Amino acid sequence: MSSTTKINMIGNATLMTALWYSSVVGAAHQADWPSPTALVALMAWSFIFGKQIQADMRMAFIGLLIAFAVEPIWIGTGLIDYRLQPSASYPPLWIACLWAGFSLSFNHSMKWLKGRYLLAAGFGILGAPISLYSAHLLGALDAPVGWGSLLMVYLPVWGILIPALAWLSGIRTSDEAQRDEAT
Repeated sequence: MSSTTKINMIGNATLMTALWYSSVVGAAHQADWPSPTALVALMAWSFIFGKQIQADMRMAFIGLLIAFAVEPIWIGTGLIDYRLQPSASYPPLWIACLWAGFSLSFNHSMKWLKGRYLLAAGFGILGAPISLYSAHLLGALDAPVGWGSLLMVYLPVWGILIPALAWLSGIRTSDEAQRDEAT
């Protein structure tokens, strides 16, 4: 692994962690701005050091699609209540930013999950509730109908989404394939 690749991965992991904390703490304190600010920093780092803008934009867009597909179901059924929640029809800004940044990270610090779908499922099933409960402890969300009900729905979805993101991050467009062949 080249030193540039290591720097890219460490920077991406560090900035993804900063995105999570700024999003959660910002939401807990009724502030929207930290999340998109941290997402822009994460994306800028990834573009500068990762040099795969098209693939990163695709993964960030997939993350937004997931956010707008699954979060309204959890919100609308009362399973989860996020701070700064504008409507049951769509997720708060900070959640959308987290999905975009997390999905983009599958091209960088999370790329070790590519092709390891069972491991990715386990990572999702174990990591998601830890992240969720940590956000709750910091004051960014609640589980109005109880944690058991939320986790019964949440865990299988994350067990599917993480392997799906790992798989999707491995798909290359024809432009990306041509660029790889040229180098």
